[in-house]
Amino acid sequence: EEWSEIIPSNPYSASKAAQEALAIAYWRTYDVPLVISNTMNIIGERQDVEKFVPLSISRLLKGEPVPVHAKESNGKWIAGSRFYLHARNQADALRFIIFECTESKLRYSEGLAKPERFNVRGEVEIHNDDMVNLIAELMNLESAVPHVKYVNVEGTRPGHDLRYALTGTKLFGMGWKPPVPLRESLDRTIRWTRANPEWLL
Repeated sequence: EEWSEIIPSNPYSASKAAQEALAIAYWRTYDVPLVISNTMNIIGERQDVEKFVPLSISRLLKGEPVPVHAKESNGKWIAGSRFYLHARNQADALRFIIFECTESKLRYSEGLAKPERFNVRGEVEIHNDDMVNLIAELMNLESAVPHVKYVNVEGTRPGHDLRYALTGTKLFGMGWKPPVPLRESLDRTIRWTRANPEWLL
């Protein structure tokens, strides 16, 4: 939830927490108007090929399995999960927040105890291996080879979080909802990427 305790698990997330702390300090010391939004796992056209969705598309087009970080438990792989959000939906949420946050909700001098904060997230949580299989389905790919190759997260990626799950309840309760559903967002991204194969080079 918004204003839950922040305990960074790796230097990358620690740098984000530090930036946020600095912004709050300027809000408090100099009355700089501030609203905070937190989000995760943006997808969309023109995303760098190292990111999960374009990487998956690239690997699947080559007939190669997609590496998915997971944890082994009792002989079974448990993949991480995310609330993927298309950049269009992120932009729509930010526009919604901008119009909701009047001047009185932005400044320390207005008597606020802390800045406004909103979690922006997609409408459905999906495991990363299921995401790969959904991408393969939308690409109309059939293969005798599994689409997923599980990679044991323990020891290979220190500080990696298997699950990211912001609530999004506050923003949804104010009437915002992602205008483009995940499946449609993913289909648009796949179609654009396949029409522009040079993007995967």
